[in-house]
Amino acid sequence: MAKVTYDLSGIEDKLGALNSRENIRRIVEAGSKAAIAALKRRTQEHRHVVTGEMEESIGAGPLHEDLGSAWQYVYPGDGGQDRDTVKAYVINYGRGGKRTAKTGDKFITGNKKQLDEAVKAAMAAEADRILNETMR
Repeated sequence: MAKVTYDLSGIEDKLGALNSRENIRRIVEAGSKAAIAALKRRTQEHRHVVTGEMEESIGAGPLHEDLGSAWQYVYPGDGGQDRDTVKAYVINYGRGGKRTAKTGDKFITGNKKQLDEAVKAAMAAEADRILNETMR
């Protein structure tokens, strides 16, 4: 009978590195980039582009961190009361909650499943890249 052994020394450090703040940031930012691309595509598909200003303003906010988690919000404008944020809000939800031919079409908040899938795929791909880099 042969004894097969594998030396696992050092692997714990490598696996621990996967959960580092830098790697978590990379994974979250990869998901944010996918969300930005999807929202810009939706803006085009719904023909909400006149000057292109609102579409170009779609971006990620600051990275937020908590114990064991991190996140970013993706939205048009600065996420506050700037013109692009207000414009996108009215187009998405309608004015006073009422839909018109040009407002209330949920171009940002609609089809959440499709957006979630794109974000998850981008985050998983980045996690795989990090894993491959770490395990070399």
